[in-house]
Amino acid sequence: MDKRGWGQADLAKIIGRPLPTVNEIIQGKKQITPETAYDLAQAFNTTPDFWMAKEAGYRLSLVGRTRNDISDRARMFEIAPIKEMERRNWIRQTNSMAELEAELCRFFEVSSLGDTPRLSVNARSPNSSEGVNTNQLTWCYRAQKLARTLHVNQYDERRIPELKTALRNLSLLARGAEDVPAVLGEFGIRFVVVEGLRQSKIDGVAFWIDGNSPVIAMAMRYDRIDYFWFTLMHELSHIEHRDASPVDADIEEVSALSPIEERANRDAAITLIDPNELTSFIRRTYPHFSKVSIIQFANRVKAHPGVVTGQLHHRKAINYKSGRAMLVKVRDFLCARAVTDGFGFNLPTLTNA
Repeated sequence: MDKRGWGQADLAKIIGRPLPTVNEIIQGKKQITPETAYDLAQAFNTTPDFWMAKEAGYRLSLVGRTRNDISDRARMFEIAPIKEMERRNWIRQTNSMAELEAELCRFFEVSSLGDTPRLSVNARSPNSSEGVNTNQLTWCYRAQKLARTLHVNQYDERRIPELKTALRNLSLLARGAEDVPAVLGEFGIRFVVVEGLRQSKIDGVAFWIDGNSPVIAMAMRYDRIDYFWFTLMHELSHIEHRDASPVDADIEEVSALSPIEERANRDAAITLIDPNELTSFIRRTYPHFSKVSIIQFANRVKAHPGVVTGQLHHRKAINYKSGRAMLVKVRDFLCARAVTDGFGFNLPTLTNA
């Protein structure tokens, strides 16, 4: 305007706006709309984008403060499923970002959210959080807190064969699952059940609170007798070999497994049913597996028919729709005796655990 010798009244006439409007635009009291930007572009031989950019830059300058608090909030919501943790009573609900940060630091046992949370130390090497997603890491920490509250006998790895025999005997009946926590405790292994977080596939984890305090935690994602016993024996294999394997998901999948996971799968299958006996049964019976034939074989090898059916599924000897009636539910039996968080057994927040 100064270059052209225009006053506010001149500009008002040129762009067809009332003088008070032009005055308010110049003072920054009124925003430049796309229509006004178009008119100003014609008046000053510029582009509408030029004026819209000027308007945006001016409005941003009025904010006059950094918003680090928002980036801090975003960080908190990235590292943990806060809404579900509050719903499950794992952390206290609060509208204060400072209090929320304190709750997360307490839960993950770090001094600040900039620190990397780590799981308990394995006797062989640390279980780092590498390769574990946010929900899985959070789940593991909850399992760890629950496990610390349990009191069990001293662990003696020389008694693992004895423990496997005791567990296999329990696997003969669906109700056998309810005695698993006590039997594991007798042999020095803590056992907890933590329902998985939403949108998080997890089966179980084997870790160590210290060099001689093993823990098995399960999510019981599926309520089936075969799934329960296979997962339990899989995690027991990790304990037996002191594997540094923080999280097991989809343990029944045979593709893309590490040698450690493949070994744990083999150990689980062998502990429950003699693989040579199962192979012989498959060769004799395939493809005509009836309910009667499966039950007869299960009785002969002293295994639950549901466990046999699960291994037949795993070996793809029968399709997954066959024999489903024999895959009886065990979760209620298990959770009635195990320290359980979820499935209606939600526990108070463990502030000191």
